[in-house]
Amino acid sequence: MASRFRTLPYDEGLAQRVLDRIAEGAMLRDLWRDPSLPTRGDLRRWRHADPAFDARVREAVNRARGRRMTSYDEAVAETICVRLIEGESPRGICLDPAMPSLMTAYEWRRTQPAFDHALAVARELQADRLGEQGWEIARSITPQTARAAATQLTQLRWWAGKLSPKKYGRHKPVDPTASGRRVQHVYVKRFTDAGESGNEATPPKPPPP
Repeated sequence: MASRFRTLPYDEGLAQRVLDRIAEGAMLRDLWRDPSLPTRGDLRRWRHADPAFDARVREAVNRARGRRMTSYDEAVAETICVRLIEGESPRGICLDPAMPSLMTAYEWRRTQPAFDHALAVARELQADRLGEQGWEIARSITPQTARAAATQLTQLRWWAGKLSPKKYGRHKPVDPTASGRRVQHVYVKRFTDAGESGNEATPPKPPPP
């Protein structure tokens, strides 16, 4: 049994058990709870010290994830949305072995209208969260932090505008179907003189002086 209180040296037998459990579909966070297996810190040290073992773990995780995430999972989709609201990026979420790959998430968004709508709502809430962060930064500005705070606020404003352009974008889109709005159509027509060949003529010559 692996000790929870001391550093565990690399053991090929334990390492293979970890790989076998991953291949069976177990997630890394579940392995850490098993007292008979290496702890999270042990695995991290083993992977850092042995690139070959790290590559084996990555390969096992990717294969297991590919099998596990071939079909849409509502619980996983909900977790993605929650983590987005909390400020994580889609790429960062999908790097988690417990989450689907980025391409799988895009495929879910394309084929699952409910997930696509939930993501849109999550992005709007994430933009609200960025707005709250900006307010906290603005309230705590001092003469010494003014320049750095200005850079932070500019980035937060830009990112919030990308996440929710209707609410935080610099150029807000206009809904022509909204009540009380009038739509004005502008038509532009180009007039040209036809030359002898029927093609567009060159500009007329100026009158003689």
